[in-house]
Amino acid sequence: MPRIGVIADDLTGSNATGVLLTGHGLRVVTLTELAGGSMDLDQFDAAVVNTDSRSIPPREAYKRVKEAGELLKGHGVELFGKRIDSTIRGNLGAETDAVLDLLGEEALAVVTPAYPASGRVVAGGYLLVNGVPVQKTGAGTDPRTPVRQASIQRVLAIQSSRRMKLLDIDTVLQGKDAVAAELAACHREGARMVVADALTDEDIEAVAAGMLSVASAIGIPVVAVDAGPLIGALGGLYAGKGVAKPTKRIAKQTKRAGGYEARILAVCGSVTELTRQQLAEAEKAVGAYFVDVDVWALVEGGAVLARERERVVKALQDGLAAHDLLGLRTTRQARDVEEIASRAKQAGLSQNELAQRIARGLGLLAGAFLESRTEKVSGLFLTGGDVTVEVLRALGSHGLEMRDQVAPLVAYGTIFDGPYPGLPVVTKGGMVGDRTTTVEAVRYLQKRALHLQKQVS
Repeated sequence: MPRIGVIADDLTGSNATGVLLTGHGLRVVTLTELAGGSMDLDQFDAAVVNTDSRSIPPREAYKRVKEAGELLKGHGVELFGKRIDSTIRGNLGAETDAVLDLLGEEALAVVTPAYPASGRVVAGGYLLVNGVPVQKTGAGTDPRTPVRQASIQRVLAIQSSRRMKLLDIDTVLQGKDAVAAELAACHREGARMVVADALTDEDIEAVAAGMLSVASAIGIPVVAVDAGPLIGALGGLYAGKGVAKPTKRIAKQTKRAGGYEARILAVCGSVTELTRQQLAEAEKAVGAYFVDVDVWALVEGGAVLARERERVVKALQDGLAAHDLLGLRTTRQARDVEEIASRAKQAGLSQNELAQRIARGLGLLAGAFLESRTEKVSGLFLTGGDVTVEVLRALGSHGLEMRDQVAPLVAYGTIFDGPYPGLPVVTKGGMVGDRTTTVEAVRYLQKRALHLQKQVS
């Protein structure tokens, strides 16, 4: 029975958080949607539910998070975490309110999107990404959920009226006891959300230890609201597992790793500039073969989409002979994104509806290709939370059993139900990593797929 439950607003974030819990020796499943809650979860120590709520109206986001929390409570969950975006996009205030309302008026949320291993730190209550205020990064121009300010308290206050306090870095650096004392003081003063500074993993561990200490001392529920590291640290301590094992890193390579028999299908729905750079690097480093999808065919659907599906499946099949990495790509340059957005506006489509149709179409294309093969694809590399949900849905799966962290915010797992159980999958957000991250992830996935093939044979 899962004692630890996490509610995430995006599936790639679910997976990235899930693997942090596996680092403590816990068995973790991520569910693509609430419907997955009807499944038997007794074999898992922790469950992560995706609400796909980052870019929807706050009231609906609140409702989905509350329902997910009730679902997890019904499965016996005792410790809750709320996974938020590491660049504070989305419905932070409404979703944190939902978890606090679920746990009762005495519950205390500690909020920090810090992820030091990925360049995200919180100082003075402000989020910096690689030393830059978050609104100066790609998050500031996100077409669906642009970030306008780096103050986490101000972002929360847009949607929540709860009283907030800051747990500053001076206190965090004094360790667990100082953190616990400050959290207790904040609680006495009526604060139910505390934004925590964190510059290092050690800072996050001190905050987690302080949270458990204050929860025990004054008998209140505590919830970690973060991008994953705080949930991981808190979950590990709660389960008596201590500090996580070191992340297994893949050595960077510049030459193509030949001799692979593992065929990897990449489905890349993210339209960020970083994703385009990563895919270009994959073409150069591993000879990736990408099929450029007619995005508007995905948007229109119907007979137009059916014709595009036939074209794409044939193009992927043609690439099998000479390539180990095949992929679906939606954009090659910035003006492609601008053109699609302009056409959508003319057609009266919102950014959310546009993104949903594209993700759904990509899922259908991926599913059609897998069904067309006499031998199964050996692994999937998926970018973007919406795309990951739709690909798994097209494959008849409710989620993944998480296995390992490839790199910060890049997760490896295997499909745990449906027609493709055990199929290796690596997922990544669109603003994660550097130019070489996709190459590293694909090579990692190929090695994992080959290892599984050898076990079967």
